[in-house]
Amino acid sequence: MNRMVVEETVLKLADGLLMSSTQERYKFDKQIRKACDRESKRYLLDDLRTLAEILKDNDCEYLVDRIFFYDDDVAQKLNEILGR
Repeated sequence: MNRMVVEETVLKLADGLLMSSTQERYKFDKQIRKACDRESKRYLLDDLRTLAEILKDNDCEYLVDRIFFYDDDVAQKLNEILGR
């Protein structure tokens, strides 16, 4: 996936996680589910090094904790790459 698209998606997820209303939380859950679904056009977990770099550059490493709920193996690898 294009780096710019990955970064845009990561930033949307980060913003969505900070929202507090039920409707906004639902939207976040839907977005992260798509981002972690191999069949989705928005699948983010193909290039873990690039994803880790984007997470780190944007201070969004905490999203790995949410990715864990959808793919614990990938979350573990991301944590290793990030040195967490």
